[in-house]
Amino acid sequence: MTHPLTPSGCDLRGLPFMPLDVVRLLDSDLFALSTGDEFKASVALWCKSWNQVPAASIPSDERVLARLVGVSLAEWKTIAEMVLKDWVLCDDGRLYHGVVAEKALEAWIERIGHRKRSAQGNAKRYGHTFDEAPFEAALRAANERLKVLNGETPPAEEMKPVLVGGSQTPPSKENFDLLEGLENAPKGQGTEGTEKGTDSVKEESFTASGELLIDDPDAVAWKLAKQILTKHGGMTPAAAGSFFGRVLSTNGISAKDMMAALGMAVANQTQDPKSYLTKAAQGIKGRKASGGGEKRQSYV
Repeated sequence: MTHPLTPSGCDLRGLPFMPLDVVRLLDSDLFALSTGDEFKASVALWCKSWNQVPAASIPSDERVLARLVGVSLAEWKTIAEMVLKDWVLCDDGRLYHGVVAEKALEAWIERIGHRKRSAQGNAKRYGHTFDEAPFEAALRAANERLKVLNGETPPAEEMKPVLVGGSQTPPSKENFDLLEGLENAPKGQGTEGTEKGTDSVKEESFTASGELLIDDPDAVAWKLAKQILTKHGGMTPAAAGSFFGRVLSTNGISAKDMMAALGMAVANQTQDPKSYLTKAAQGIKGRKASGGGEKRQSYV
């Protein structure tokens, strides 16, 4: 399992507005492949998770999930696989949705900042001592998680998709092989996929919490893309490198822009990586053009 995607104290109750990235949603596999009942239940769970604590999480008990979306347990079992495909089971026993967590963290950071300013004002007004340490610690925790979700920092552990009933998908040997790209990242990468260097990640490249510090995220993305396309796309390494290079150049993006999408391709064991990565790159291009920046790839 992985660490919770939002801090344990992340509480957005009282905030009825949840941002919805319509471009990411309409470009997603969920929108393309789900039935009406599956789509309705998916949106319901996003909304329910917004006011859960921690925000962006839901219980993993299938009976509770059925109740949350307003269906019987028997009905839930028929839609659960599609509805839960983007949720991950974390080590607090709850399910988290990466995209909802991203939006929740942004709102939580804003709420902490507002509370800090309010507390500072009250301390000044009434002559009290103001201790900013709890606010700074909360902001640090939220920002660290947001960086992971935005692809700026790799997750400490693989996020694994969830099966019906909230059980965890057993990681396959292929998944572990693919993720070796993060553990043995080269220090340089050519634009046509030719590796320039084979230095392994050293012990000092890890933080105290075990998170990996990547010196060259472009190189890691190149290596991971080639492995995904080779293992699941049936391509040779040379063809995989050429294909990934064309996808990047066609959409005017860098390899590191694709890091989050590559991670999701591994976690979801995407069976058509060529189409998946092409769609992901087009989505990133669209978000950049609309000023959305480098965000985590769609509700896929």
